[in-house]
Amino acid sequence: MGDLNFFSGSIELEKTQRRKRSIILICILIYIGIVGGMYYMLTKDAGEIEDNIVSLREYANSTEFSTKLMEIKAQKNEYDVLRNYHDAVKAILADFENSGFISTDLLDEINATIPQGIILNNMMFSPGLVVISGEASSRTEVAEFYKNLKDTGIFSDITLGTVNENEDIEEEIVVDISYSFDMQCTTKGGKTS
Repeated sequence: MGDLNFFSGSIELEKTQRRKRSIILICILIYIGIVGGMYYMLTKDAGEIEDNIVSLREYANSTEFSTKLMEIKAQKNEYDVLRNYHDAVKAILADFENSGFISTDLLDEINATIPQGIILNNMMFSPGLVVISGEASSRTEVAEFYKNLKDTGIFSDITLGTVNENEDIEEEIVVDISYSFDMQCTTKGGKTS
């Protein structure tokens, strides 16, 4: 038979309490270690930041920095002047485009299509519309002019108005025959400038 130990319950209780105290002590030591490590890291980073602040202040007070800052301000002023100039030129260009001046490109295109033997008497320009009147020595030249204008691709619609035969008569003899015509040409996009 075994011995009865009346203190076995208190011995077990003491062992359990020692284990709990050991675990609590270990947790406290780990916590102190973590907090100490964090404090060390933060103070180290704070020291580096303070060193950087000091060096940046020294650089900000240096003549090199002042010179570069003045150069940057001068370049910014130049940029602002150029930006204002650009905006002014853009506004002038927009006013010019809306002013109703006739595009030289349009005139060059029309001029390139005129067959020999056609004389233009009048050209009227309004926004999106060009009205042309002239004389030709034959109906074929009028048709050729019409086709050439259509082939340029700058007009969305060309309407040939009237083609009248004009006779130059001297002493009851027809000396010369010419044909007067007029056309209305609608530009693509509605612009003549």
